[in-house]
Amino acid sequence: MHAKNIKGVINGKTSASPTRENVTSIRLTTHERNEMEEVSATLGFKSLGDYLRHLHNVSMTPMRKQREQLHGRDFGKLNVAHKTSLGKILQGNSLEYLHHAAKPESVNVIMTSPPFGLVRKKTYGMRMPPNTVSGFGLSQKDFIES
Repeated sequence: MHAKNIKGVINGKTSASPTRENVTSIRLTTHERNEMEEVSATLGFKSLGDYLRHLHNVSMTPMRKQREQLHGRDFGKLNVAHKTSLGKILQGNSLEYLHHAAKPESVNVIMTSPPFGLVRKKTYGMRMPPNTVSGFGLSQKDFIES
């Protein structure tokens, strides 16, 4: 759960950081904790929590930039190619669906365009090994069990 972005008031002054109302426990070995506290202090962080928030923000920066670039971008029209009582097949750019239509955690599979596991030798020489799933070197058994 994320802390609400509310400015805190301390001694009548508004603080710049959001109020943090959630606590998280992390299991660490004594060595890990000591090492993290040492690095945190060496880098000038006031607390281990500040250091962990810094690491999180650094790791999230590329994802935030990507989200900003994709927000509102038009990836083209999605067409219903086939529909049954069990669901539908959409034709179009999967990014359009993922960024503008899909509800969070609602996607089970996205099938992209070929080449999928090619089983016949082509004039240009490409042939995938038998029982290969989508050219990723996985057998059908690996794919089903994962």
